Amino acid sequence: GIDSLSPYLFKEYQNLLFNLLSKIEDLNIIEQAMSKLRDPALKDYILIRLYEKKKDRKNLNETAWQLIKNHPETEAAYYASKVVKPKTKLEQKLFGKVYYYHNDYDLAIKHLRKSLFDDDVNFYLGNIYYNREQYSKALRYFALSKRAAAYYNRGRIYESLEKWHEAILMYDSLQARHKGSS
Repeated sequence: GIDSLSPYLFKEYQNLLFNLLSKIEDLNIIEQAMSKLRDPALKDYILIRLYEKKKDRKNLNETAWQLIKNHPETEAAYYASKVVKPKTKLEQKLFGKVYYYHNDYDLAIKHLRKSLFDDDVNFYLGNIYYNREQYSKALRYFALSKRAAAYYNRGRIYESLEKWHEAILMYDSLQARHKGSS
C-alpha cells in the first residue's frame, strides 16, 4: 500500500505527502488522496498539518488528542504532542505514554508524575527506571503494577542483583497470578 514504508523513511514521507497535499486547494482531492492511506495515524498527522495551515485550532486540538490517545507509539503522535498542551491528569498520562514510547524518558517521567497513578503509570515508570538500571525505583513502581510484565521484570531485576530466592519467588508468583497471559 501507499503507506507501507520502512520506518526510516516514514518521517520524510509524512513531510513529502503533507507538502504535496497542502498545495491542493480542493478538499475533495485531499480527501480522495487520504482515502488511499491505510494508516489512521498518518491520516491524522496530515489532518493536523492541514489544520495548522488553516489555523483551525478546534479541529487541530481534537485530532491531535485523538492521535495521542489512540497511537502514542507513532511519530505522528510525537508531533501532535508538540502542538497541544496537557491540562488534565489524563492528558498528562497520555503525554507521558507518547514520550515513553519515544524513549524521551525525562519528559515521560515529568508528565507521568503529574497524572493519576494507576497500573499503567506505575508500569511505564517501572520500565523507565528498569531501562536506566535504577533498580530500586523500578522495583517500587513494578510492585504497584499488576501487569504480568511487571512481575517478570521484577524477577529480572532480582536476577541482576543476584537475589536468586527473590527472583524465583517472583517468577512463581507470576506463574500463579497470570496463567495464560503474555
